[in-house]
Amino acid sequence: LVNGTIRPGGAVAAQAHADAVLAYVRLAGLACPSINNLSGRVLGDLGGANEVSSLPPGVYCFDTTAQLTGTLTLTGAGPWIFQVGTTLTTASNSKIVVDTGQTCSGSNVFWNVGSSATLGTGTVFAGNILALASITVTTGVSVSGSAIALTAAVTMDTNNVSVCSSGSGGLPPVADKCEANHDKDGDDHDKDKDKGKDNDKDHKDKDKDKDHKDNDSKDKDHESKDTKRG
Repeated sequence: LVNGTIRPGGAVAAQAHADAVLAYVRLAGLACPSINNLSGRVLGDLGGANEVSSLPPGVYCFDTTAQLTGTLTLTGAGPWIFQVGTTLTTASNSKIVVDTGQTCSGSNVFWNVGSSATLGTGTVFAGNILALASITVTTGVSVSGSAIALTAAVTMDTNNVSVCSSGSGGLPPVADKCEANHDKDGDDHDKDKDKGKDNDKDHKDKDKDKDHKDNDSKDKDHESKDTKRG
């Protein structure tokens, strides 16, 4: 059952694909702090010694594969961005819980997958998956978000996918290149002020010099008159 319009081709579908490519590139290009590199660790509370059971908002990355086992809790307002080098897989009945209280819990969760994603049976998944290749959503999986494959198929089997219209917080902002310019403008403005002060000072000095010359001239005139009188 599809609530919406299926577009197997045409301009709208082409534009949607182009927008998905842009989103994929943007997600892949976000900086992942070294402390947030989760390579070799397992998402969820059943991952054993290497488990990651809870995460605050941020950009997280895996050099190669990422796996979800058990329950992963995302705390805060988001966004959460996961950059997966190759494949994303989830174990059967695994779950992602987002405690933002939003109607569509996956609206601020993004999964950038370098190849393919496979969601195991009964998984309760949150987030928007953008996979370079394919996405397989197996039996009984529910998704709050979206499943978008750029170069291959999205395969579904008795699933419930609630597409989120938009995120409340959006992606982390691109560095403001104008900020430095604003600072420079501020510095220049200060310099201009200083120049103005210097100009005023010079002007005053010139005025003093002029006054001094005028006074000298007056003194000379006065001396000349005194000499004539004498």
